[in-house]
Amino acid sequence: KNIVLDCHLHLSASDVVTKQLVFRGAASSGVTLDCNGATLKAAPGEDAGVRITVTSSPPDKKSSDEKWTPAENIQVRNCVIEGSVRVRGMASNGEDKTLTESSRREGHSHRVRANAPSGIVFERNQFIGQGAIPIYFAPGVHDSMILNSRIGGFSNSVALYLDAESGDNTIKGNHIDTETTLKQSSSGKARKLLFSIYNQAKGETNASSLTGRELIAIDGSARNRIVNNRFSNLDNGGIFLYRNCGEGGN
Repeated sequence: KNIVLDCHLHLSASDVVTKQLVFRGAASSGVTLDCNGATLKAAPGEDAGVRITVTSSPPDKKSSDEKWTPAENIQVRNCVIEGSVRVRGMASNGEDKTLTESSRREGHSHRVRANAPSGIVFERNQFIGQGAIPIYFAPGVHDSMILNSRIGGFSNSVALYLDAESGDNTIKGNHIDTETTLKQSSSGKARKLLFSIYNQAKGETNASSLTGRELIAIDGSARNRIVNNRFSNLDNGGIFLYRNCGEGGN
């Protein structure tokens, strides 16, 4: 259900791509995807899922070397993306067990960044969330950009998430108006309570109005630039800053 891109790809506006496009390691480094208005979405009857994945290649299991091979210097532009985008290195999120051993040794932040994609540029795209977070930068992703794009649709979480140990990313010139909602789960109930407390602390009695999430979450991510963006659909907040607090034992 996916295609690994190891060469430049230029589409036409009328094209519809239903395969997940994967940029993996050195083979995909330096590649440009120009959709020219084409749409990336799931086949009829399938979940929207992840439409683009940018990922590092893991070390050889037979080798003692822990060095991953990042995908670097990739351009994705002029796409209509109905689903989500994931950029990841040695872990899919901040709770990934892959990080646990590393997180307990000196040099963890440097190690995670060195093994993660960098120089990944998304420009002039339309991201249409279909439930999952539209754009997620996993631990260590750095020196990457989201430029002059529209981030809309809906999300069960946030519009854009920058996870632990990521950094030096630029979010510039975008219109971000994703409708953020909550999954109906125990964690959702806990978050509703959190926002109720937050609302009451501001002296507002209608605490139930804050039932979703903010548009951008910066979770233990450093030195990012968020410049000249337009935020709307702000009922639940714009940009929230978090101290990553050891989820998953990391």
